[in-house]
Amino acid sequence: MSAKLKDEPLYKALASELKNGILTGRLKNGERLPSKRAMSSEKQLSLITVQNAYELLCAEGYLKSEERRGYFVSYSGKLMSDDIPPVKLPDTSKPRYDFKSSSTAAEGFPFYTWTRIMRETLSEKDTRLLAAIDPKGVYELRREISKRLAITRGIYCSPEQIIIGAGSEYLVGLVYQLLGRHSYAFENPGFTKAAKIYQRLGASLDFIATDSEGIRTDLISANKSLEVVHVTPSHSFPLGTVMSPQRRFELLEWVSDAPERRIVEDDFDSEFRYDGHSYPSLYSLDKSDSVIYMNTFTRTLAPSMRIGYMVLPPKLLAKFEQSFMFYSSTVPALEQYVLARFIADGSFERHINRMRKIYRSRRDTLIDALNAEFGGKIDILGKEAGVHLLIRLHGDLNESDIIDRAKNAGILLSGISEFTPEGSGDIIFSNALVINFAGISDSDIKAAVKLLANII
Repeated sequence: MSAKLKDEPLYKALASELKNGILTGRLKNGERLPSKRAMSSEKQLSLITVQNAYELLCAEGYLKSEERRGYFVSYSGKLMSDDIPPVKLPDTSKPRYDFKSSSTAAEGFPFYTWTRIMRETLSEKDTRLLAAIDPKGVYELRREISKRLAITRGIYCSPEQIIIGAGSEYLVGLVYQLLGRHSYAFENPGFTKAAKIYQRLGASLDFIATDSEGIRTDLISANKSLEVVHVTPSHSFPLGTVMSPQRRFELLEWVSDAPERRIVEDDFDSEFRYDGHSYPSLYSLDKSDSVIYMNTFTRTLAPSMRIGYMVLPPKLLAKFEQSFMFYSSTVPALEQYVLARFIADGSFERHINRMRKIYRSRRDTLIDALNAEFGGKIDILGKEAGVHLLIRLHGDLNESDIIDRAKNAGILLSGISEFTPEGSGDIIFSNALVINFAGISDSDIKAAVKLLANII
């Protein structure tokens, strides 16, 4: 019985409760109420109390009694909900062709294998899945990542150096807490989310121009206030640039010249290389223990798979273990154990190879379609790796105009201006489209490019 029933006559309290249900719309006009006996049993009240409550509501015009049928709501007046402004729901309509989102090829995800491993993990780990885990993450997953990094990126580190976190946003925040309030450099144009996180946390930002060889190390050296450089050397976004060996050497020379300097190597997209060979990671080349390596499984598995990791050099690892071991792991234990086994039994490597074939096909389809429809009016950059292309526009083709026209036709596109902070200085060029092709099929790519050519 509610507290209200204790504070006033029972029949009035019951009547107030039913009236509230009518006025809020929970009891609809014409709806039949429970019989007096049923209501008496449900509320643990006497029959006479229920009868008095029903009759009071009949007298006030909220109910009507029909012989041999019972009591019915008989109120068509103003409801309480009429005073509440309607909730504006977000627009969930999808464009016909989406070249903007960071979705992956859903048909490539190994649902059967993932489900099988999850069942096995639930059976074998049982109650251990409920226990608190190491703040750095499940050891089995850190061990498998350590093995894979040695093979694929030339990074030799112990599982103890690896920190598991819920995506790049969490890890960026952790990096800032480790390094402190410094002046941070970013590629321009570049991946703006990490920059925004650092800025919200209090960092001072400098945006350094990027050209065909990567971030301009001469501009970094000329800026004496810089202490941290956040870069994407394997495949920069959105230019698609792969940092040249010379720039890598110059950047590592810069970081080794002062003990307080650090490099954050964001290695997303490094798994998807189609042409040429991949260069060693900055972490594997560093001799000064000044590089933090970061990557996630967002691109390789799915955007909803919020599992990322970073590798700390020994100096920063000691600081983490001294100051941050009271943190809790931000990724559920079950997901970590499943991913560890997914990597250990070779399923992850087979998945990467399958996805690389899918994305190579989509990249080739997109390039062929763009060349067929636009010919010499565009340059296509960033073909070697990743799941996006940069389309540099010539002549009278205008970035913002094309994006607007495309949106009206159901095609979602991004422009390079979205990744260039206002007032951040010169960049290698402007007036370009950024086209993500991971989440769109070959047939839709052809249809979308043809439609884009028609509306232009």
